[in-house]
Amino acid sequence: MLSQNQFNKKHDFASQQLVSDGYGGCPNTLKINAYLGIFLIALATRFLNLYFIDSLTIHANVEDSSVYFMGAKNWIESGFFSVATDTGFSDQTERMPGYFIFLIPFVSTFENSVPFIVATQSLVDAISCVLIARLAAFIDPLLGITSGVTAALWHNTVLHSSLILTETIFLFLLCCMLVAAASFLTTSKLRYALLAGLVCGLAISTRTVAIFIPFAMAAAALAITLYKRQKFGRGLLAGFLVIAFCILPLTPVLERNIEKYNTIQLTSQNGVFLLNWVIGQIRATQSGQGFDAESSALNEKLSKQLQQKYANPSSLNPFELSKERVELAKLELESVPAAAIVKSWVKGAIQNLASPVIAIDPRVRQLNEKSFYNSKGKSIFEKALNFIADNNPTFVIILLIGLLISLIFSVAQLCGFFLLIKRHKWAAIFGLLYVLYFLLISGPVGSAKYRIPIEPVLIIFQSVFFVHGFNRFSKKIKSQ
Repeated sequence: MLSQNQFNKKHDFASQQLVSDGYGGCPNTLKINAYLGIFLIALATRFLNLYFIDSLTIHANVEDSSVYFMGAKNWIESGFFSVATDTGFSDQTERMPGYFIFLIPFVSTFENSVPFIVATQSLVDAISCVLIARLAAFIDPLLGITSGVTAALWHNTVLHSSLILTETIFLFLLCCMLVAAASFLTTSKLRYALLAGLVCGLAISTRTVAIFIPFAMAAAALAITLYKRQKFGRGLLAGFLVIAFCILPLTPVLERNIEKYNTIQLTSQNGVFLLNWVIGQIRATQSGQGFDAESSALNEKLSKQLQQKYANPSSLNPFELSKERVELAKLELESVPAAAIVKSWVKGAIQNLASPVIAIDPRVRQLNEKSFYNSKGKSIFEKALNFIADNNPTFVIILLIGLLISLIFSVAQLCGFFLLIKRHKWAAIFGLLYVLYFLLISGPVGSAKYRIPIEPVLIIFQSVFFVHGFNRFSKKIKSQ
């Protein structure tokens, strides 16, 4: 086992050539050539993936892609963030505007915008790989190189850069936030707290799942200044900068929702998530029935409740309807045993951490004849067996291989975390808290897609394991 000092050393002459003395006061900064190499590997991998896709338009349009495409077109036509209705346009309240804004230049310029969108997303994702390398380099330069190359070849990010979904842009903004937060952690310079808050606000403008992160960062900024025995006021100022600059990108949506709907909520999706996804998944786990059956039953119950309570339920605005869903979800939750809630959250966490990416690749997904969410079973393993039982044999073989690979990497990530906590306790703790945040907020909903926000940390944990193994092997070879 290497000591902390040994682990922090620039391991050999080759790695020393890739490290500078620091940039902007940040230690262990890789030289530009290392970052450029990682960027080129990542970009080549993503363009190679695009080359082997028969039809980009068909491949890239999955799940909510049409919502984003049509939303961008609606915005161009109406002049505001909107959805099309039978009578014209109304406010888009279910989504945040970030990804729509990204799509608008492409949709407004090109008749077939998909190739240009996914090519740009590939470029953005390659930059994310460089940011992951930078984040890992705060701990150790060789770890930075290993993490960057691993990210460049990582199937989950490569795949999602070829899809019209929010994941690639959201991941890029989270990587910017993590690097800025790590820069503040190591230098205590307020400009990094400001930057972390701003890009976090942009991330929330893309997906609200990050809504509580700025508060956690503000608390961490205060704790870090106290831990370093710096002035208390400096910590408060850093926390204030995080919150204030996070709010800036959210101001237009907040202003609209306060003025028109009398709410500070960013979207009207809370009710759908709590009632359909959280309660629906918990009930599906309890009953062993499929998710769609439980979700339909909840919607029927909601419809009857609204008809009894309101003379004209259709007159409710989206946030009022969301509130009714939340109220019903709370009532349903009261009858659910605590053990069932814990079981559903654990199941969701397992799915998030171990789901094989290959299963959601459209080229493989077209072989799938069943739905995992709608498979019957009271445990994740029972659902998995029923999902596999009557499915396409080719798909099942590919899925099992992917699952085995995913489990191997999951074990490497777990081992890497324990290795890291022995050498860089705070890096390991902050990384773990970041992972737990997304696992907890995702609840019982799990997929390789929902793992995207935590991939940077998981890649670094895994790379710690690889670097440790490489060092042990090198030491053994030299001793012979």
